[in-house]
Amino acid sequence: DTAHAVCTRPDDYDRATIRFDKDWRKWNEAFAGRIVVHELLHLLTRDIDRVVADLEGELHKDAYTQVDRRYGHEIEGLVDRLAVRFVEMLR
Repeated sequence: DTAHAVCTRPDDYDRATIRFDKDWRKWNEAFAGRIVVHELLHLLTRDIDRVVADLEGELHKDAYTQVDRRYGHEIEGLVDRLAVRFVEMLR
């Protein structure tokens, strides 16, 4: 609910759908670029995301919750830092 955009990705790397929040028209160019790059970078994390998702049911529920929460936090931070740097390089 708090995301500026969400990337939906199929089983291949050729397509993605990015849905933007209702205020996207208010974004400046740099912010919009960062959001788009951020979401596209999630395409590259798809396979490792699935590795973590596959642990559900294999780990105790509390352990999986911790792993999933920590992984989500770390991957978002990584993707966000990369997006910022890529957009800076394009300027």
